[in-house]
Amino acid sequence: MDTKLLEALYWKEVPVFDIYGQPYEHNRCGMGIHNIPQDGREKVILIDSILPYGYELLMCDTNMVWLKDPLPYLAS
Repeated sequence: MDTKLLEALYWKEVPVFDIYGQPYEHNRCGMGIHNIPQDGREKVILIDSILPYGYELLMCDTNMVWLKDPLPYLAS
């Protein structure tokens, strides 16, 4: 959701995806914004475009923090 972060992660070879495909708008951020329904639809479209390639997908919002790798827990 932040162009500088997207670029920094890209150059560190961290897999990233620009869901908006356009410059970051600071007014998109915050609780109760009118873009939440649109953002939800865009996430569904993103997921739908990835799954046909056979990937398993674990997706979370940007306000989520993983304190450790969740995959071992999910595998159990």
